[in-house]
Amino acid sequence: LLQERALGLSYPSVFATLDSIADSHSKVGNFAGALRCYNTVHDRLSEENNANPTNEAKQPFDIRKRRALAVILYKMNRMHYKQNDVESSLDKLQKALSLMNGCEDDKSKKLRKKVEADVKKMKIEVERSTLEW
Repeated sequence: LLQERALGLSYPSVFATLDSIADSHSKVGNFAGALRCYNTVHDRLSEENNANPTNEAKQPFDIRKRRALAVILYKMNRMHYKQNDVESSLDKLQKALSLMNGCEDDKSKKLRKKVEADVKKMKIEVERSTLEW
């Protein structure tokens, strides 16, 4: 992307553009393409998060970053599910849920409830798919 060269790999608008490209891939049924973009965003956010260890002064920033990672994982879960890969879908949901631990703001609580409900549903899907074999 031109934005990457001009602004750098970790600039917020670069993340937003990659996320939008992934969403576009998803809408036209290119789930593998969407996953590539989501993986890129996830990896870069994770690298940035690991490069800036959490401290109390950065706590609100850390919560936003963790929520952003959880949202990307949630979107990745949907792509895996659309490809009938329920195990990977469940894995992404569980990772998203673990990122939400300790995030007590309203947006995080709402996301956590959604992810928890989907984890329960996906566990049933995984069990059902295992029994079918």
